[in-house]
Amino acid sequence: MNKNSVDDQNTSQNEARQLLENLSQNGFNGDIDKLALALGRTKPEIEDLLSGNNDLDNDLLVKIRGIAEERQINLE
Repeated sequence: MNKNSVDDQNTSQNEARQLLENLSQNGFNGDIDKLALALGRTKPEIEDLLSGNNDLDNDLLVKIRGIAEERQINLE
């Protein structure tokens, strides 16, 4: 795993942030409150992640992909 990647698929922070944004838009109609609840995070945490103030971790990326797969949400 690359030291700058979020996971073993070498997903960069920018790519992970885009996946989070896509999940928000495609799965939750941009509703950060619902997204935060689904991911088990607070709204301020999600806002900081989306804005780039904080980095996403592997645990969150697994949750993003899992929710997308379970709900058949396109992350592309």
